[in-house]
Amino acid sequence: MLSTFATELPSEKYPNVSYSLHTLSSSSPEEFAKGLTKSPIEGDPERIVSLPHTKFDVAAVVFVLHHVDDITGFMTGLIGLLEEGGWVVFAEFTNLAKVRKVSFPT
Repeated sequence: MLSTFATELPSEKYPNVSYSLHTLSSSSPEEFAKGLTKSPIEGDPERIVSLPHTKFDVAAVVFVLHHVDDITGFMTGLIGLLEEGGWVVFAEFTNLAKVRKVSFPT
């Protein structure tokens, strides 16, 4: 999906659109603060991107959570990348029989 997005919305033509693929953990906000991060795509598995921001107003998490083993670390990292009052949009498969409750400090 990211490869298609990169092809259809190249950053040279759409400089205000950013996209990247990252493994999120509780250390992600610190890593993003450095301004450069690994963001692999097909054909360039070692791609490094210069981030346009270290904090974001909106994050979209699409069909990812069912692959995450450390949901607490993932969510902590995700929340740490949001501006105060930022939003997260989730699109996910669900199986209500396996719902896990996760609490985060406020």
